[in-house]
Amino acid sequence: MPGSWAPNIDSDGVDGKLSGVAAVQAHDVAFDENVFLAQVQRLFFAVLEAWTARKPALSQGVLASLIWEEQKAQIAAYQQHGWHNVLPRLTFTSAVVAGAISGSGFDTITVRINANSADYDLDSGGHVIGGDTQPWDWTEGLDLSAPVDGADRPAGHDHLTGLSELRGPRSTSISPASAPSVMPPSSAGSSAGC
Repeated sequence: MPGSWAPNIDSDGVDGKLSGVAAVQAHDVAFDENVFLAQVQRLFFAVLEAWTARKPALSQGVLASLIWEEQKAQIAAYQQHGWHNVLPRLTFTSAVVAGAISGSGFDTITVRINANSADYDLDSGGHVIGGDTQPWDWTEGLDLSAPVDGADRPAGHDHLTGLSELRGPRSTSISPASAPSVMPPSSAGSSAGC
């Protein structure tokens, strides 16, 4: 499955990241890391808006089908319970390509995003039922995959179409946003951290 192995600068080193980006550029000469990271920033906000607004249609075009279905199910579960996740004062601090690999017909690029926000859940009465109401710095990992075949994407700018993983500030598994699970949130003011 595309994106199932996440290249990581921590394990592959800077040389591994650089060789991965070079492999992507070898067949996509228009690929620009800075342009790509600007697109990742827009994607980041679109996916989190879909989550916090409880409107999965907002992220349908940018998430891989399986991940989008997971986000849609999590949103439905939250709606069924009357819960609403909020990320007030969300700011995008930075993003860096942490790793890249080109193989098996796909490019996979891992991006590490640093952000800041509070992150908590509200019940149907607007009461905080879990999370952290104070803003804090958190890191989110994204694995983005796209087919190497140039016919499937415009050159240089569409490595975002196959988002395979997005972890929010409180999640620990593959999760499209900050939903810790579909289980009731823990006590108010706690933070599971990242």
